[in-house]
Amino acid sequence: STKRFDFIVVTAAAAVSAEARRKVDSFLQRVSRAVTRWAIVEPSSPGALTIGPLAVGSPVGCVPVGTFAFAVSP
Repeated sequence: STKRFDFIVVTAAAAVSAEARRKVDSFLQRVSRAVTRWAIVEPSSPGALTIGPLAVGSPVGCVPVGTFAFAVSP
């Protein structure tokens, strides 16, 4: 596929900080391909290595798909 979507997991404080989000967006715009899209999110709970629960669909017909595990990269 030529479309990519990434979840960028940051701390809870960074997820709500306008300055931190601006820095993450700026960095990703420089290093990502044009077809890549992303969402800046925080873990499901402090110290957890999961995000979610996520839902697929429109607000009228959402289907919950549960949580996803992630690995911390340097």
